[in-house]
Amino acid sequence: MKTKQLLNNFTLKSSFYTLKKGNPNDNSIENYINFGNASNNLIENFLNFGLNYSAIYKKFVIIESNISEPHANILFNIIVNEGKKLPAVCLGYCDFSSLYELIVEYVTTSKDFSKMISNVCLLYDFSENVKLSEKAKNVETKQVDDSKSTEYQIVNIYNPKVKLLFANVEQGKFFHTTIRKIEE
Repeated sequence: MKTKQLLNNFTLKSSFYTLKKGNPNDNSIENYINFGNASNNLIENFLNFGLNYSAIYKKFVIIESNISEPHANILFNIIVNEGKKLPAVCLGYCDFSSLYELIVEYVTTSKDFSKMISNVCLLYDFSENVKLSEKAKNVETKQVDDSKSTEYQIVNIYNPKVKLLFANVEQGKFFHTTIRKIEE
């Protein structure tokens, strides 16, 4: 499906649609794709578009208020398998608790992290979606003005040198979890 045809298949609720292209080797401009509130049953095509055409992008952003369980699984597969194409993913404003749990389980039990995206951001509507994993190690909580953050590591059982740094942040009415891959 050609790019223009694919974009015409989406009903965008005028929140935003941004597509910037440039030289992928030019670090002076940020190449990214953002879609806001894609609202029809073609979200798989949207995700495939972002994945197939994102080799020139530094960031893949989805802001959507309703992600189904099958779509959460598609997003999970992108996170754990497409690190060579996407250095960063930002997913927003849903209950991503099931996706978060899948990521924690993967980090804990996977034997191969070579394909995983190194920076993930999950944005939430409610603080109840941001929960500390039982597998968290080296937990540190900080409070600065109206911002509270809890940072912790999730360690792989097969290779303790492979860790992911998680930060659950509550800043005013905004809540998010950032996940960053670190290796010793």
